[in-house]
Amino acid sequence: MNITKKVSSKVERKLADALIRNGIPFEFKKKINNYEVDFLINGNLVVELDGVHHLLKRKLKIDAEKNAALLVAGYSLYRISAKAFRKDINKIINRIKNA
Repeated sequence: MNITKKVSSKVERKLADALIRNGIPFEFKKKINNYEVDFLINGNLVVELDGVHHLLKRKLKIDAEKNAALLVAGYSLYRISAKAFRKDINKIINRIKNA
């Protein structure tokens, strides 16, 4: 099955496609503790794609709690705004490769 058919947003689909094209292994919508992460790369790098709803006060608090829990559990974390991703996909992929 094509992983990108399970992706919920266009930006997530573009990131999944770019990861596949670049041979970067990942799991999509992985459950870690009580949280679901957008992408888990190489088993230790969590990549979260944030749309504008992540700027809401309630969502910022939830994201901060999630970030703290993931970091305490030993994961690296890379949050990307959807806007930044659309602006320079190659920069984002290179940063993921070098993480």
